[in-house]
Amino acid sequence: MPDVRKPLWADFHDLPDGTVRMDYDDGSSTLLSSRSPDAHVLMQRTADGTEFTFQDGDNPDHVRFPDGSSGEYHYLADGRVELVLSDGSVTVMSGTGEDAVVLSQTTPDGDVYSQFDAQGHPGHVDFHH
Repeated sequence: MPDVRKPLWADFHDLPDGTVRMDYDDGSSTLLSSRSPDAHVLMQRTADGTEFTFQDGDNPDHVRFPDGSSGEYHYLADGRVELVLSDGSVTVMSGTGEDAVVLSQTTPDGDVYSQFDAQGHPGHVDFHH
């Protein structure tokens, strides 16, 4: 897991539509629904330009990468999360948050990688025929 530096400060920008954008010192930003205590996250942009949008404020529902590719998150009843990317690949994770692990990755051509170790290397692959 890469060492991620947390921002040291942020500037608040009140936008005409009532939303509030926080621009952090590392180049990332967060768009909030308002300044109220019950405001929720609408969008987060990482320093590299990856943009996550949120419907419920807790978990992202869509991601757009700097290269123009994108993906949709699906939250399954059993707690797993699927990320379906625009190239047709699918990543299944054990849940959300820092303790979530990748359970499987399916390539656009149907090969399925699984049994990932702590370093993120797959231990098994089923090739699509």
